[in-house]
Amino acid sequence: MNNSVGSNYRKIYFDAHPQRYHNCKICGTRLDKEISGEVTVDHIVPQNLNGTNALSNLQVLCRSCNSKKSDKINALTMKYSGNALIREIKRKFR
Repeated sequence: MNNSVGSNYRKIYFDAHPQRYHNCKICGTRLDKEISGEVTVDHIVPQNLNGTNALSNLQVLCRSCNSKKSDKINALTMKYSGNALIREIKRKFR
């Protein structure tokens, strides 16, 4: 599996989580991956901040929450993805 930036991170996520329905990690909305554009795969640590495509750095968000989060690490990221964020930071500084 390629964890580098730029590889197909949606495929990485959905290969590991093949179920049709997912919940937004922030708001909890039930999402159907068969509906185009409903499910987004987000980098917890954004790619522009050297986040990788490691599965531990990927999460499902609804389009609205992904737009609000943008490419930031903010309070929402810390609240809902704190453990994954810590794992990704540790991975970067090994």
